[in-house]
Amino acid sequence: MDDKIITLQTFDNPALAHIIRARLEANDIPCFLADEHIIGLNPLYNPAIGGVKLKIFEKDYNKCISLLAEDEDLISDNDNQPTGAKETLCPVCNSANVGYGNATKKRFGILTMMVSFLTMTYPILNRKAWHCYNCGEEFE
Repeated sequence: MDDKIITLQTFDNPALAHIIRARLEANDIPCFLADEHIIGLNPLYNPAIGGVKLKIFEKDYNKCISLLAEDEDLISDNDNQPTGAKETLCPVCNSANVGYGNATKKRFGILTMMVSFLTMTYPILNRKAWHCYNCGEEFE
């Protein structure tokens, strides 16, 4: 088989990933979840590994998108994204392939770093930002 396996979507919530996986399998689309057990063992690893990944065959991509477009609340994790998520475009490359989550650049503010240094702990609060998956730009 020369069919390429791609990531359809990533999730912070493993339960939502299982719901969408079951929806795809009910429509005879083969798929599986990656990294769900690592996050189940230690949820703090979630930002490090990028969440639970829903993997599909590349040939099924259009079928999956059209199937999940019927239930828009399953596609977008509205608890994790601010309002207006569907209209957001990257200001650098104008791509719609963006996601909202924990920032990777300039993650912590000055005050957070100072408090964590004084208490010798890892900063718990970090900022969230939009991330473009095409050019790597982060923006508010």
